[in-house]
Amino acid sequence: MPFITPGGVTLLDDSICWGPVSSPWALRPNVTITTVAFSDALRQASTILYAPKAGTINRVGILITAATALAPPAYNWGIVTVDAAGRPTAVPFGGSALESFAPPALGTGWLWVTLSTPAVVAAGDLVAARVAAGGTAPDGTHNFTGRVQTPCSMNTGAPSTEHFTAAWIKSSSLGVAALYDDDTPAIPSVVDNQSASFNTGSNPNEIGALLSLPFPAVCSGAFTTYSGGNTADFKVTLYDDLDNVLGTQTVDTSQASIAGLDYVVQVQWDPVVLKPATNYRLTIAPTTANNMRTGIARTFEATSRAFWPEGARWQRTSRAAPGAWAQDPLQLPMMGLMLSNISVPG
Repeated sequence: MPFITPGGVTLLDDSICWGPVSSPWALRPNVTITTVAFSDALRQASTILYAPKAGTINRVGILITAATALAPPAYNWGIVTVDAAGRPTAVPFGGSALESFAPPALGTGWLWVTLSTPAVVAAGDLVAARVAAGGTAPDGTHNFTGRVQTPCSMNTGAPSTEHFTAAWIKSSSLGVAALYDDDTPAIPSVVDNQSASFNTGSNPNEIGALLSLPFPAVCSGAFTTYSGGNTADFKVTLYDDLDNVLGTQTVDTSQASIAGLDYVVQVQWDPVVLKPATNYRLTIAPTTANNMRTGIARTFEATSRAFWPEGARWQRTSRAAPGAWAQDPLQLPMMGLMLSNISVPG
């Protein structure tokens, strides 16, 4: 329960999960990614969302995994309205206009399309970031293939994806992305959703998050995602900025209810006090030669990390233990801390 001290400082006694994994849109480490060939006039894809803040959304993007040697035609890209059935329309939202743009032949990788006439949104507006065929219909030899579903950890209402091939398909996923004109994400640019398989003999063999807190708090444990067999045991460790171990626990994966599924694991240790604006590392390290994975959002630009709770303060760190750490600001591990006694100025 939160309470107010006479000194005007708010304290939270109850433990909370703090960090990217606390989001229902935490990415799962071992799931089927859906791609669609935009190869006829009816195919389209969108991510439906409630605008996270007021502002101007001026870019729509998608991960292109393949494109034909013959140039794809121009497609319509935009921020559009959502109909009563919860599906995207072709009607531009917020004074915007659809942008006609043709992906390059044989082009792959992340593609952002800038809207010449962007969408002005208020916080909470229900909109869709959408890509669909334009005036010239694509066909089997003039098209591109894009990622339309990267599944999340929970069933979500919005953001969620809707794409159409022969019928509408809805998923608790991230897909078509959108950016505000200040580079903050309405929907993040997800390029990948997991670490490579790693074990005690891998390089790296320890992966996690470099993080800081905006307030002092007590940490009594952590949360992390993992996927692997029920013999891929691993250790979760919290380090301070000098690599001193503040808390650690080994996870016995034989306790997994079904081997091979994705899990969020909670571990606990003796409470430690964490300082604000101080670097810490929360990591996982296999303790066997059996492979495991962990959920990691790899984004096209670092600002997309801010879509997840505390993503702007967390980023990937890794090493071949006990070697030096390396950071990657384009990657965000799906992890979290168990915090209590949070104090902020009142």
